[in-house]
Amino acid sequence: MRDARRSYLSGAAVVWAARMASFASGFASLLLLTRILSQATFGAYSFAMNVVLLLGLLAVLGLDRALLYRVAATAPAPGVLKGTGLVLRVTAAGVGFAGVVAILLWAFAPQIEAAGAPLGAAFWLAALAAAVVPLALTRILASWMQANHRVAIGIIVPAISDAARAGLLGLV
Repeated sequence: MRDARRSYLSGAAVVWAARMASFASGFASLLLLTRILSQATFGAYSFAMNVVLLLGLLAVLGLDRALLYRVAATAPAPGVLKGTGLVLRVTAAGVGFAGVVAILLWAFAPQIEAAGAPLGAAFWLAALAAAVVPLALTRILASWMQANHRVAIGIIVPAISDAARAGLLGLV
């Protein structure tokens, strides 16, 4: 009983730390952007980032939730990650479709801006289009980890993605 409680508490601490790291990196990148960009450029960036985030969520076509359901429904195997073959197929399909979405977003960025998006959004849409793929990938991997009762690792995956985004913004 004591080991189970210790395991639960250490897992909860990791989840909390990952959420705080994700929050801090998101806040830091937002603060950095507001200092660097003008008001109009920041508006265009915000529009583009919201489009990319939405497409990243939609690009997995619900396969992340289906993976979570299918893997969690299988019999547990101690010390083994279940559903490795299934996660490879889902990852290939999800990342492939996300890649197509990213290419289409990049190709149609000028038309999206011409249709009424903020001025300068075409640049940000084209620059951030490639982020659709890692967003889709992190959704799939996080669901797989959660299905294997690795909740802490499932939470860390998006936190790493957020920290990487903050780091990339420092390079731009």
